[in-house]
Amino acid sequence: MKINVNPVTNRDMLQRYTPDRARLSNTGAAPSESDRVALSDEALSFSKVIARARESIETRSEDELARVREVGDAVRSGAYRVDSSEIAESIVSGVWL
Repeated sequence: MKINVNPVTNRDMLQRYTPDRARLSNTGAAPSESDRVALSDEALSFSKVIARARESIETRSEDELARVREVGDAVRSGAYRVDSSEIAESIVSGVWL
């Protein structure tokens, strides 16, 4: 599944929000308790994946989190190097299968 997300600026959000706000305030009606939102199956699946990812992050040990920070810092600084021959050897030997 491919999801395209177009960038939205604060100005875009304000312009989209303002007409709706004016329209709703002119009706004088407050949202009722019967107002509902229905999510597609894809949205529900995506929500479950995000929840699992958050749970996974929250259950990491301090050592794992430190290693993630270390690798992230190395990537950002340009110091992280990948040895392509090691990766190829691992794939061929079945480590990645």
